[in-house]
Amino acid sequence: MTMSRPRRYLAVTNNPLVISGKDLPVDIAPVEGDALAVLTEAEDLLTREYSLVSAPLPPNVPMMRCRWRSLLLRASEGGTDVEGLRMIGRARERLTLQAHTPGGLASDDYAALDREYLERGLRDLSILEGLEEPV
Repeated sequence: MTMSRPRRYLAVTNNPLVISGKDLPVDIAPVEGDALAVLTEAEDLLTREYSLVSAPLPPNVPMMRCRWRSLLLRASEGGTDVEGLRMIGRARERLTLQAHTPGGLASDDYAALDREYLERGLRDLSILEGLEEPV
């Protein structure tokens, strides 16, 4: 039996379009629940072996009220990503202040947009890190 080695990047997500996405070049950490549950799972991982790569808040209020959230993390040498934890803490406060819709808006369009933001982040990383193939 051959075990695949863990990838360098991890998508923490509750988005079914990301969870089912076999074509993404990252490991997937599926989360049950809304966007706040994704933030909670990411916080846990940031205290152990990962650092935050993507912004924990989407770029606009409608997406902020959306149920779907995907965060990109990078495997690290261990320790706690203190700045990432601060960013997620501020994101949690902002979601609460923005009248976060319990359960969130769950349209397929929002799921597709969330996945597109994740894919864009992966493309940007490939360019920034000078990689010939996507991460």
